[in-house]
Amino acid sequence: MHADDLARLLGVSELGAKLGDVERCLEHALNSPTALAAPSRRVTDAGGKRLRPVLTIACAALGGIYDQRGVAAASAAELVQVGSLVHDDLLDGALTRRGTPTINAVEGANTALLAGDFMLAQAGQLAASVGVGAASILATTIRELCIGQTRWPSFPIRIERSTSISSRSEERRRCCSGVRASSARCAPS
Repeated sequence: MHADDLARLLGVSELGAKLGDVERCLEHALNSPTALAAPSRRVTDAGGKRLRPVLTIACAALGGIYDQRGVAAASAAELVQVGSLVHDDLLDGALTRRGTPTINAVEGANTALLAGDFMLAQAGQLAASVGVGAASILATTIRELCIGQTRWPSFPIRIERSTSISSRSEERRRCCSGVRASSARCAPS
């Protein structure tokens, strides 16, 4: 769905320009003189729906608010999403995402782990700039993402593993719903 269609659907004026503000905030947040900056920017610049920033902006619009805190909150939500995808790609051994080579495929597993952590830390910085409540929501979200990841049937430290296909499907559904719900919880901060 195009930004103009989303803007009409959600009743948010100038959504495209507001998402541009988020893109600039993401670029600034990932601008660092470290080896983590370029790979982090590469995967962030690969695009995506930017659903979490859109929802954050829409929630702020309900209260008639659009300021730097809203941009920071929307950017933090996106960095949690992208950072968690970098970690997912590492755990899954994925070589590409959205047609872009993953960090683990290009720079290796160590850089992918650190880049994902770097993005999550930058999300924390942005959330802290919004306020204590936003930082707390973000920390809870990241904790729940980590816990949810351990519920995947392929998690290597898993001691008990169900052999029933139906219980494995149920386990995957619970895991996905926990991971995605915790990620979405971060968006309206």
